[in-house]
Amino acid sequence: MQLSPFYKIKNRYYHLMNYRIYFKNHKNKILAVSFSALANILFFAFAIYDIVLTAPNIDISGIWNYLLYAVTYLIILIANIRNDNFAYQGILMFIFFMVFDQIYTLLIDSPGLFSSFVSGDLTVICLSIFLFLFLLAQAIIGVLLYLNIAKYSRGLIDNFKKVRLLGILYSISLFIGLAFYMSLLLLGLEINPFSVFLLFMTPISEVLMSVAICFTLERLRRI
Repeated sequence: MQLSPFYKIKNRYYHLMNYRIYFKNHKNKILAVSFSALANILFFAFAIYDIVLTAPNIDISGIWNYLLYAVTYLIILIANIRNDNFAYQGILMFIFFMVFDQIYTLLIDSPGLFSSFVSGDLTVICLSIFLFLFLLAQAIIGVLLYLNIAKYSRGLIDNFKKVRLLGILYSISLFIGLAFYMSLLLLGLEINPFSVFLLFMTPISEVLMSVAICFTLERLRRI
């Protein structure tokens, strides 16, 4: 028996409405899984590329760093897929490692940033100042976010709005900081788009993971 065109349209509309309802009810999980999956793809793609490329002169500390982040990325992704609270552990690990790297950069690489003043190039000077300020902001917001998530996950505080705001601010600060870093590094250079993408795969994955964390926190929110 051949179905009428009207029935087919009605059936498609019914399925579309079901998809919309499903997305509405599970949007935080869907977006958390999507962004964390993208972050994992970029991170592991670059990690494998970097390890293979530097295999003759492999750096053990570099591999250890990759392993720590790999575990963190996978915990967040798998916990989101499984829809469980273990995602908190991955989130806290990610923020801890990120804040550690940001503080390390501020302490070790700051002299290099401020050496740009010698160049006399106003654009380079401004970009360096903004990059330093956003690194500082990332470290401060990251510490506050870590402390609040740790307390919230243990039920010591109930103020989710503060956790949400800090998560969003941290993600925004990573994105803007990456923009200044890219501008400073690529200033005056002619590099093909693929090389640029390859160069910033890890920072982009960190920004994507920070967005995934925002949706993960929404998923884990206590009503």
